[in-house]
Amino acid sequence: MVKRKVTKESKRRLIIFGGLSVVVISYFIFSAFSMLLNIKNLSLEQQTLQNNLTKLQEDETNLTKELSKLKNDEYKARYAREYFLYSKESGEYIFANILDQEEIVEEREEEPTNLYNYVIATIIIVLLFIILFILKRIRKMNKKNE
Repeated sequence: MVKRKVTKESKRRLIIFGGLSVVVISYFIFSAFSMLLNIKNLSLEQQTLQNNLTKLQEDETNLTKELSKLKNDEYKARYAREYFLYSKESGEYIFANILDQEEIVEEREEEPTNLYNYVIATIIIVLLFIILFILKRIRKMNKKNE
């Protein structure tokens, strides 16, 4: 087996270009993962907006039906008695039913996933392994030269 003599200049070149290539590769990996995360967030937002659109379309149909019903005078009178507790002039008594009233439920926002943190941690670990591998190779070269 032929032993190659490794000069200090080639070691420096390896360290500089190796480090530079690690930085460039990690930048591209980070950019790719951030774009994928952005695409996922946008698709989730599109899905929620689509759900809101269908909900609003249902509300629109319900409101148009309600509007057509409100053109009827008998319906208006019954609606006022039912929802605003008006009574007829004939001495009608009104009892409010608390159980029929709708409760307002606030939707809690989901916390964003920690995928971004996992991606960054993975990239850092990979970079550490690459750096350790390069250092190990450099030590082996130094031992062979001595």
